[in-house]
Amino acid sequence: MNSLVLEGKVAVVTGGGVGLGREVAERLLGLGAQVAIIGRTRSTLEKVVDELGENILAVVADVSDATQVRRVFAEIDTAFGGIDILVNNAAIYRAYKIDEATDEELQSTFGINVLGPAYCLREAIPRMRKRGGGDIVNVSSESALNPFPYLSGYAASKGALEALSRGLRNELRTENIRVS
Repeated sequence: MNSLVLEGKVAVVTGGGVGLGREVAERLLGLGAQVAIIGRTRSTLEKVVDELGENILAVVADVSDATQVRRVFAEIDTAFGGIDILVNNAAIYRAYKIDEATDEELQSTFGINVLGPAYCLREAIPRMRKRGGGDIVNVSSESALNPFPYLSGYAASKGALEALSRGLRNELRTENIRVS
């Protein structure tokens, strides 16, 4: 198997500075892709760039802010010329009772976990069309099917992301854009 199966491809990983997002970015680089990682903390992203080397771009943004997402994708266009792969990984996971949740807890849960991926999808899909197709991975959670106590908001946000993914899978099927 060719170890550079993604050579010439451009991937975007939200939440790419830590945890699963960082691991995904590293694997994509290992397969030959150029990778843009998006996160909210510049120092965290720069550390990943220092550790992983070339073909990686760190872009600071809060994905729950549509203006910042538009700016980020324009920066990625300038650096890499488009995108082929989007991994919507950024999310927050907070325990709270809905009836006791603050406005900020609810807004950030749904802003980052639902609107963030939607904003990134809105930017990525036209770019993928220009390149003849692409792959979208929306990271979800088993809690979407089996919500845990105090995580109803989180589970609902992941359930919304799964519904969005199913709908897009059908919408984009004929355009060589795969959604999982």
